[in-house]
Amino acid sequence: MTKKYGPADKYIFEKEAEEIGGTSVFHYGQPGTAKTSALWQTAKIDVENNRAPLWRGQDTCQWIGLAAQKLPVTLWIHDTVKEYEFYLTGDRSQNIEKKFVELEEMNGVDMEVKRFKDFSEIIENMELDRANVYFVPGDKSEKTEDRYFFYDMHRQLFKTLNTRSYGDHITWYCDEVEDVLPDETKQPFYQLIYFIMPKHFGNLRKNNTSAKMAGHDPSGVFYKFRDKSNAVVYHGGAKVKHPQVSQRIVNNLGRGEVVIAGYGYEKATFNMPFMPFETIPWISESNSVKLRMSYEADIPNVVPDEAVDDDTDQSVQQVKRDTKVSICRKIYRDDSVDVTQRQLAAVFDVSRTTIQDWLAT
Repeated sequence: MTKKYGPADKYIFEKEAEEIGGTSVFHYGQPGTAKTSALWQTAKIDVENNRAPLWRGQDTCQWIGLAAQKLPVTLWIHDTVKEYEFYLTGDRSQNIEKKFVELEEMNGVDMEVKRFKDFSEIIENMELDRANVYFVPGDKSEKTEDRYFFYDMHRQLFKTLNTRSYGDHITWYCDEVEDVLPDETKQPFYQLIYFIMPKHFGNLRKNNTSAKMAGHDPSGVFYKFRDKSNAVVYHGGAKVKHPQVSQRIVNNLGRGEVVIAGYGYEKATFNMPFMPFETIPWISESNSVKLRMSYEADIPNVVPDEAVDDDTDQSVQQVKRDTKVSICRKIYRDDSVDVTQRQLAAVFDVSRTTIQDWLAT
């Protein structure tokens, strides 16, 4: 008889991974509530259970926490990055100066740095017993064409994960998920984010790929991605969207404490992972000393001409959705109408979670 697992074991630690394949889980919470730490910890568990972590890297280098868990790390930097350097920030109060570092030569870490142009180069060549980190520029750019390039690269990533030549379990990790799955559907992003990316993202689970993501607020993530999730992990101060979960309890969660809402809900505690200064000898205990990346990139403009030509018109589909949202809110807030969220979900042919999002935003 198959053992029944609770939401924590099922969706954080993936103890049913061999039976059910991939899962999609969002972590939400205020800054400083150990969301990134939770991802470090589960990435270590993944490696120990033959699931390969693939981490979205940023110039803030939060991925160094993977090395702190004694995981070997391969960092893949996209070819559009022409020059880059890694450095440790200084701490004036302790007379610590900024210091440049060569990652592959540093003591206490097993680090490789490689280049890639196409995500198939990573997916088809990644070593599954290492934590693989990729860096693609453009996520924080003020230029529309740079952000389009960044989103389109993730469209390519999801498609490549779904069409890879092997079926071993991969877990995609994404901190600051609002950067990658944004609620940004005006042109030129409409076709890409509204239709194309959600389709590929939704097929990850069917192809033995999990997605573990962290952000501050569900409203920053486009609803078509949120609707694909199996569970939400609430950290301290997160905005609760599940009626069975108490906002008061979530507001009072400490570091390492979470409430998981999926099929059922459960309060749980995870073991805090090693912090980088605890296991990496060249990182100071000072909170002011951080590993960072500086770079220069030559990002191509890949925005389709038709997306640019249509940038003054809101799509018909978006207008229809906005109309539905408006009608839904009016009905629910009308005191003379006795209707539940479940009934609204049936009327509008959407999930109850979508109705909750419509009413909350």
